Amino acid sequence: MTDTSIFDTGEKVDVLLKAAFGFPSASEKRAWYEETAVKYNTYVNGEDVLVETIPLIPDFDNNGIVRTAEELGLNTNDFYNYSIDETSKSTCSIVDDSSGIVRRIRHIILEETPQLGTDAGASWYKLDSSGNNVLIDSFQFNFKQYSSGGVVYTPYGYSVTTQNAVSDGSLLPGGRKGGNWFIDIKSGLLFFPDFNNFSNGTQTDSKFQVNTTNNKPILTIYKYVGKKGVTKLTTSGGGASSDAVVKLETLETISRMGNED
Repeated sequence: MTDTSIFDTGEKVDVLLKAAFGFPSASEKRAWYEETAVKYNTYVNGEDVLVETIPLIPDFDNNGIVRTAEELGLNTNDFYNYSIDETSKSTCSIVDDSSGIVRRIRHIILEETPQLGTDAGASWYKLDSSGNNVLIDSFQFNFKQYSSGGVVYTPYGYSVTTQNAVSDGSLLPGGRKGGNWFIDIKSGLLFFPDFNNFSNGTQTDSKFQVNTTNNKPILTIYKYVGKKGVTKLTTSGGGASSDAVVKLETLETISRMGNED
């Protein structure tokens, strides 16, 4: 089937099919069983369960905890205008909120995923020095969205720009002119079903014409960094973990009483 400049039905079905089978969408030119270059995170496996309550209103800019690139296994040149200025946390590159449960990663420059072959530029992520994708456990843009005083707030809204557009605050358009991009939050991938839209005349503004050499995507995103894994639920101390154990034991007691009747 001939590729088009729109996010067509074939591409949508391909994404949904791969997700249903537990594989990421890193290239539309690969079959689902060939998508093995990038881990697909389902949030279902025990070690992947996010066990702490994620704050509705995170505090990054007042009492947030500034992190360095080195702490994340990254380099300062992995970011646009890298900053660790404690007096301006809103512009810092990496900040954990005051609870230590969520992290804001600002203006990180992405890199291509491996083994794309002739589908260069189709998908992007960011690896740390240990080979781990730092975008794993990110939130969808409308996560914890809420209304107050008639205003809708999206505390975890992500944004995508490019190396040539970031200086003036411009964001990469959605739809056809942005290569129909979307973020696969479970795999930590920025995916372009129609990356050739940046070179075939669909997107004519050079600052938005993403390429693999000098105009890579730049991402601001939020992710979970709290306790993870079901083993963290069975601690012997107080708090939410022990409460969960007590509730489980109570249910088991009620079940036994019912069986005795």
